[in-house]
Amino acid sequence: MPREGLQSGTDRRPRMKKTTFVGRKTGRTLYRFTMSEQDLMNRSSQFEGRCILCGASRGTCEPDARKYTCEKCGQPSVYGLEELLLMGYVRIGGAADKGERTATL
Repeated sequence: MPREGLQSGTDRRPRMKKTTFVGRKTGRTLYRFTMSEQDLMNRSSQFEGRCILCGASRGTCEPDARKYTCEKCGQPSVYGLEELLLMGYVRIGGAADKGERTATL
């Protein structure tokens, strides 16, 4: 049985939560991602990017990538994780982060 917060199968990374919201300027439905600091560091080291229109993942994406073409929806809407963090599309959260911060205080 998989531990809580982990995906089943061979991928043992903590889950990343995807939520949708409506963009103020465009009125389009966009994706926002919530993950732990550790998960962000792991995914960044693997050069992962994310599409803000469909939420799909794209590998081999530079951290500062902007408007790469999404392999799933075909739109130029893939950004590197660090770029998404600066743009406000990635939120850092999770019980693991709180526990680690509390332990260091």
